[in-house]
Amino acid sequence: MADAPNDPITLEKIGVSLHKVGVILEDLQSKVQLLGEAVVLSREQILATIEDRFQRIERRLDVLEAAVSKNSADILMLKQAMQELQVQTIANTKAIEQNSEDIRKNSEDIRKNSEDIRKNSEDIRKNSEDIARHTRELAALREQLAVIDRRQDLEYQALNERVTALEQEVLGSG
Repeated sequence: MADAPNDPITLEKIGVSLHKVGVILEDLQSKVQLLGEAVVLSREQILATIEDRFQRIERRLDVLEAAVSKNSADILMLKQAMQELQVQTIANTKAIEQNSEDIRKNSEDIRKNSEDIRKNSEDIRKNSEDIARHTRELAALREQLAVIDRRQDLEYQALNERVTALEQEVLGSG
């Protein structure tokens, strides 16, 4: 609304211009206020979102911390169990080695005992044969002894009869 350069500035024109500037300022103030409210609202929403996310992150971190603590305790317990198993494994290995040595020794003893049993079986067979032979020999000797006893009995009887006859002869002649 520019008037010609010669146009004198009047109060009315200044008033209209000021009014226009006032309207523009009011409009700007209104927009600035709306912008400020929008910024404040956006800020509050952003802060609420950030707070919500931080709370969710904190809850997740709490869960993770609890899981890490439990896993750490479990790992420690498993390490201790593993150490105990290693100790038991060492003891079992030593026991197995000792058992293996005992088995080797027992196997050798069994082999030796088997040889002794074979030898003793042979000795028993020979002794059985000797006993059978001696039993036969003893039976033969008993028969011979019985024959000798009968012969002695007969000789004793004959001798006794001769002595009795001689006694009678000696006593009868006297």
